[in-house]
Amino acid sequence: MKDVFLGIDLGTGGARAGLFDDEGHALAFKDSPVVSHYPHPGWVEQSAEDWWEALVNSVRAVVAATGVKPEQIRGIGYDATSATVVAVDANNNPLRRAIFWSDVRSSEQADRAFGIDHWARLYNGGGKDAASAEWFPFKAIWIKENEPETYNKAVHLVDAPDWLTYKLTGEWTVNINSAAHLKAFCGRHGGIVCTSSNAGTIAEWSFRQREKILFFPDQHLGRWTGHKMGIPLDEMMVWDPDLPLGGLTPEQIRKAKLLLWKGHCSVHQMFQPAHIRKFRAEHPDGLVISHPECSFEVCQLSDYVGSTEHIVKIVKEAPANTRWLVGTELNLVNRLAEEVKPEGKIVQFMSPTVCMCSTMQRIDPQHLAWTLENLADGNVVNQIRVPEHEAQLARLAVEKMLAAS
Repeated sequence: MKDVFLGIDLGTGGARAGLFDDEGHALAFKDSPVVSHYPHPGWVEQSAEDWWEALVNSVRAVVAATGVKPEQIRGIGYDATSATVVAVDANNNPLRRAIFWSDVRSSEQADRAFGIDHWARLYNGGGKDAASAEWFPFKAIWIKENEPETYNKAVHLVDAPDWLTYKLTGEWTVNINSAAHLKAFCGRHGGIVCTSSNAGTIAEWSFRQREKILFFPDQHLGRWTGHKMGIPLDEMMVWDPDLPLGGLTPEQIRKAKLLLWKGHCSVHQMFQPAHIRKFRAEHPDGLVISHPECSFEVCQLSDYVGSTEHIVKIVKEAPANTRWLVGTELNLVNRLAEEVKPEGKIVQFMSPTVCMCSTMQRIDPQHLAWTLENLADGNVVNQIRVPEHEAQLARLAVEKMLAAS
């Protein structure tokens, strides 16, 4: 059997696992249920230990059903429900059952937030929509106010996807695009970091330093950046870190101006040229705007391509009553759609299939306000600790970016 890939979904009812071949064909599925507990009306809890037991059962079942050997599994993709609070101690063990996403015990905390005259509320339906008891911060506040012993013992209050990442890797991690050790790698080798909004400027700076660039971790952003600079596609080669010489010949490496790390954003890879063609057939006057982390073909078919900031700016400044197909993260698209709806603008998500980004779901004004208010009260929450030697090297790369920009 060829290489296979393992998919994991930790959902409301249990843990599902699937094995797929390298063409995306399903080989086996297994769904193992997880029991929900209802201590009081409106309360929903699940055991993180039960999640893991169900997950192990599902994975072992699909492996056994297919006869796949562990070394044949080339990659693992996974997701989990968001807005679920897991409190863990210094030994990374859960202190209590997880407060599930559908739990609404923190209604009083949410109501208090709704009653606060704060600018952050403008991002929630223009300040008119109520705060939801399902949101992560209000559940965390509930634990602090009602279970202080648990709160004080907790080293981390994490969401289910973060907990699953730890169980699979043994590390508490952040999104790869923000990971300090990647920035430290750049700093260690005299390199630099970039964002989707300044990638072109940073690439120009880089070519003034050296004749060849390794662009990582997102190959699509690197390819579109190089294309905008006039670099031919045959001078931008994908570097596969799992293969000798990146899967390239010495001649390909010598010819390449850009070596593109074989990586991508799981959200932006969902968007396909077929989605744009369908939209244009149904709405000939519609406009398409995409993030540069989409595939090269999607970017080519779009009317506009740009960073998150660029997407928001273009759509907001567009004439009234225009229709937009937007290729970027769903939470941002939904917020943008609500903001421009009064102008008669219609903004829709590009893909019929949703790949949620749990990180982006939590990067919103509500969480920012909660963090800042805690800091103002002298409470440091969700602190990310980086080894000092990595912090110093990462700082070099970031400072170079700021100077070059």
